[in-house]
Amino acid sequence: MRLHLHTVSRLARVVACLFPVLVLATALSLAAALSLPMPVGAQVVDRLVAIVGEQAITLSDVRAARALGLIEVTAGMTDEALIDKLVERELMRAEIERFGMPQPPADALDTRVRLVRARFASGEAWTTALESCGLSESRFRAWMADDWRIEQYLQQRFDAAAQPTDEEVQQYYQSREREFMTDGRAHPFDEARDEARRRLTDIRRRTLVEDWLTGLRRRADITLLPAHR
Repeated sequence: MRLHLHTVSRLARVVACLFPVLVLATALSLAAALSLPMPVGAQVVDRLVAIVGEQAITLSDVRAARALGLIEVTAGMTDEALIDKLVERELMRAEIERFGMPQPPADALDTRVRLVRARFASGEAWTTALESCGLSESRFRAWMADDWRIEQYLQQRFDAAAQPTDEEVQQYYQSREREFMTDGRAHPFDEARDEARRRLTDIRRRTLVEDWLTGLRRRADITLLPAHR
């Protein structure tokens, strides 16, 4: 496989940032080859799965997203599909950095952290989950903070633009009247108006965000690498 010089340069810069990890990988591989005792606490070494700009996405990011529920994962989602979601997240994260989105209030961040930690039976189970993903508590909190910032940015940028007019809401209802039925009875528009507006707003917002992400992908340098376990 031939890599463009620009891609090689980006890889070199990312590798320089990950040099300590690569040194550990070499040490562990040599120990295994020589049947030497493995270092206490040694784990499977991380590896790159994608580079977005000059930001690395690693296999530990994939594991953390799946194990801790940091990305919405559907049943049967492959690592490749999850990596694509992480690429999109990094594109958004880079954009909010460019626009200087503020950090979340302490109470908002603490609430997010508690919601994720509550999925685990104990503090020990939580610590074990973090360690198995190669994620520190501070890195996890930074992830949660970035998620909050991304949500705030999307809300500020797209919520108002996604609002339909009253006429558009009525047209949406009329084109999907059968979707607004209960026990075979169609709800009149006056009863279904708020729900129709909510559904149409969600559709329009998703479309706006998808178009925006398409543009970010087109302008970004994205390199995908094999993600085999």
